[in-house]
Amino acid sequence: MADEASEELEQVGLLWNWRRGATQPPIAAPSIDWRTQAAEADDAIALRYAQIAHDFALSEQHSCERLALGHRLYLGLASDQPVVYGWLATGPSSFGEPTVHFVTPPGHAYLYDFVTLPAWRGRGCYPALLRAIIAAAPTTGDFWIIHHIANIASQRGIAHAGFQIACSVYRAATGALALRPGENRERAEAGAALLALPLLPPR
Repeated sequence: MADEASEELEQVGLLWNWRRGATQPPIAAPSIDWRTQAAEADDAIALRYAQIAHDFALSEQHSCERLALGHRLYLGLASDQPVVYGWLATGPSSFGEPTVHFVTPPGHAYLYDFVTLPAWRGRGCYPALLRAIIAAAPTTGDFWIIHHIANIASQRGIAHAGFQIACSVYRAATGALALRPGENRERAEAGAALLALPLLPPR
């Protein structure tokens, strides 16, 4: 994708990264009885799935497909009730429109599809769950997450959790996606390698 056609590019998202050892700003628990849980395949979690499928309109079919790929569902709970969820992917994954398929290599994890119940939005559930997932995967060095450029709430939550912008995501008139590096070139190159997308020249 030539940079000369940059006037035809539309920024559609941001790719963020958190690297093991980076500083983490303090985060307050969303409630005094806040806890997090990784969903495991047992009867109790089957009931939990039924509950979140109802509360969050989470497709059971999509969940089964993700679990079959080895992705893991994490829940944030208050008073033992799920109020936020999100997924961690290693191995095969995808994002965007048109769909970009990629493989998350060992030592990396891709975080996606985080949803907070409306009554709990604005209380810090998203960054608290992100931080808990990082803590639950101590052998993972790099965590990646993407959000649509219009989703300012996600941007704030991701930044609050200590993530740094790796790249801006652009779409050309043809529909093809490309990345423009952020301030850290090495981080941007790692993100481009992860998603197998071209890296545009910096502005």
